[in-house]
Amino acid sequence: MRLLLILFVCLLLSCDAEKATVDSTKPWTYWWWMGSAVDSANIIRHLDDFQHAGLGGAHIIPIYGVEGYEAQFKSFLSEDWMCLVHFTIKEAEKRGLGIDVTMGTGWPFGGPWIHGEHAAKRLRRYKRSLASSLDLQGWIRDVLEDPQVKFVGGVAQRDSSRINLLVDESNLLTTTLPEGGKWEVWLATLEPTGQKVKRAAPGGEGFVLDYFDRGGFDQYAAYFDSVFSASEWSLAPRAFYHDSYETYRANWTEAFPERFEAIHGYDIVPLLPMLDDAASEGRSALMHDLRATLSELLYRDFATPWTQWSTDKGRLSRYQAHGSPGNLLDLYALSDIPETESFGCSALGIPGLSCDEDFQPERFGRPNPLTMKFASSPAHLYGKPLVSSETATWLGNHFKVSLRGIKPQVDELFVAGINHIFFHGTTYSPLEENYPGWLFYASTNFGPSSHFYDELPLLNSYIQRCQKPLQESQADTDILLYFPISDLWTQTEGEHLLLLDVHHAEEWFESTPFGETAALLQRQGYQFDYISDRQLSELRVTSSDKLTAGAGAYEVVILPKMGVIPQGTLSRLIELEKQGANLLFVDQVPKRYAGWRDTDKTFSG
Repeated sequence: MRLLLILFVCLLLSCDAEKATVDSTKPWTYWWWMGSAVDSANIIRHLDDFQHAGLGGAHIIPIYGVEGYEAQFKSFLSEDWMCLVHFTIKEAEKRGLGIDVTMGTGWPFGGPWIHGEHAAKRLRRYKRSLASSLDLQGWIRDVLEDPQVKFVGGVAQRDSSRINLLVDESNLLTTTLPEGGKWEVWLATLEPTGQKVKRAAPGGEGFVLDYFDRGGFDQYAAYFDSVFSASEWSLAPRAFYHDSYETYRANWTEAFPERFEAIHGYDIVPLLPMLDDAASEGRSALMHDLRATLSELLYRDFATPWTQWSTDKGRLSRYQAHGSPGNLLDLYALSDIPETESFGCSALGIPGLSCDEDFQPERFGRPNPLTMKFASSPAHLYGKPLVSSETATWLGNHFKVSLRGIKPQVDELFVAGINHIFFHGTTYSPLEENYPGWLFYASTNFGPSSHFYDELPLLNSYIQRCQKPLQESQADTDILLYFPISDLWTQTEGEHLLLLDVHHAEEWFESTPFGETAALLQRQGYQFDYISDRQLSELRVTSSDKLTAGAGAYEVVILPKMGVIPQGTLSRLIELEKQGANLLFVDQVPKRYAGWRDTDKTFSG
């Protein structure tokens, strides 16, 4: 009877009506659906609240539910859930509000339809001294006892002798170790990370997707396709969304060795023991190639097909690329709406304005407008009209954040090229729930129970007046600042999994020559965008000697101090210079090419 009632309500209220225009110039809000325990009456009440507050839309994110309300949970992608999202989109349209939807629950992508083959994986390394093939076989049997653990490769070394180890499909050693002394044996295996979706909603619990495996994404998307095609209810949000990359420990995929060799032209497996030899002469070049491979796999096998999937559905893609091991500039460039994140409280130096005393910068980091430019730069380069930000995340504890504190955080985003604010956020809460209603722990409360809710329309009106001209104009920037990620991949110590996290960018950004050059340009009052190797290859020189990739027209490319550069990038820079482009190297021209195969090649500046 309950399902029939829901269906009746959806049919009654989702009839075609004259649509109002969705307004992206107003700020939008994250809308946390706890347990998706939502109903039509409260959905309408929330949408009316959004409209009254001067918001332009909401972003539905299903997450875990509230204890005691289990009977009202709606399973993710069930007919109940699809019906209510469809109803929400239609009712929002009547009010001139837009709706975006996360392509999943919580974060990152994953769910019950992701199984071992396509779940996130990691490379694990072992080392032991052994004297015989029998001892080695016993060790291999123990290491590979779990059927989910697979052999990647192994090496045995004694003095100058080195043997590559092989096992058959039954995990039996097919290589013999000569007797007569101890061998240092190194093994590498592939195993699941075991990570499950964080803050998953009912029906969305399960293992995290292998982001480096195209087959994994295809399976993930195919499940949505099967639900959409079988459901009576269409799901047509303005945009599908991907949250920040928080896939921990995942640093490998089953086809990694083959994909690595196709990209770099050599076999990585026999060289893997160098990962544990910090003194190895070629380790830094090998690290570069490993990191470059993860970046390329993320770009080709996840980000490209996901954004294309959204396009094929007639929807926009809203993408947070930060936190990932990829080149953020290339990943953001694939999306329709690149999205950064303002997480925590900035040290703004405004007299009388301080952060919440409970705020922990050592834990949360501080927002930096220079890292936010990783999202806005590709938008300026390629003419994308919208650049968004998850805004006011962990700005302070509930009921301790003021509009006076929020406004300068928003202004900081505007300065960084952001023009589409998403508040973080508003929690769906039923009317009958006692004050203050349901709250999501990580969000500043922008809902009706907020202590500043009556004045929120004033801030929203200010944001709209700023965002409208920002969205209707084209960035006019003179400088392209090259992001030397190959230098970062080569020089950074530690494991080969290098995550570019905007919450804590001190090491990979702020303390590097690239970050220091960006800070210097900012202090001197210059406007600039970042550019990647891939994007450099797409630049062309205009008749007036300006540089463009289709939208912005730039005067000069500045290349910060670096130790290595990809050979293809240098060749392209030489071509651009011959065509009349202005190039400026800071301090020095790099003397070496990046990567293992080119590590011994040098060139004169």
